[in-house]
Amino acid sequence: MPSIHGQRPTKRSFTALPSASAASAGRKDKWRRWAIYCLAMPGSSKHPLRRRFVVYAIEVGDIPFYIGIGQSEKEVCRSERAEDRVRFVGYMMRREAANRPVKWSMSTRVIAEFFRLKYMPTVRYLHSGLTRKQALLMEWSEITERVSRRELLANRQHNRNYPSSYEAVVRAVLRKSK
Repeated sequence: MPSIHGQRPTKRSFTALPSASAASAGRKDKWRRWAIYCLAMPGSSKHPLRRRFVVYAIEVGDIPFYIGIGQSEKEVCRSERAEDRVRFVGYMMRREAANRPVKWSMSTRVIAEFFRLKYMPTVRYLHSGLTRKQALLMEWSEITERVSRRELLANRQHNRNYPSSYEAVVRAVLRKSK
């Protein structure tokens, strides 16, 4: 439908069009298939009310140093991202040992340093069964609450007290664990 005075057509203007042709029936079928595909996609933005998100903390000795959100494949939540994050750091360390390029973030560098110091970072699920919006809000509230209590986190996002180096986070966690 042509635009009027540079305005984009609205959804209402499209629904008012006659749809008697075979081409429009094909388009409807295409949209039905797309809707089914979106329903099958985990955590799809087309379905923001799916409760597949979790908020997790990566910690050493019950002292968290990273708060994040993840998505699970099932409604009963166990995030694959949380465990994969710790496992992926081992992969990055092997790449670095083989003189291959590695791009470290603050949190992955902290996890790697704990591995080098023979501490095992663990994942604890703080909240589960959340929508994406709820998970983002819970992540924000967890980070801001911990930062306001002067805990040092490796999170870049929502962290107004972002540490200058990964060593500072490691020292802070080891100091608290003793």
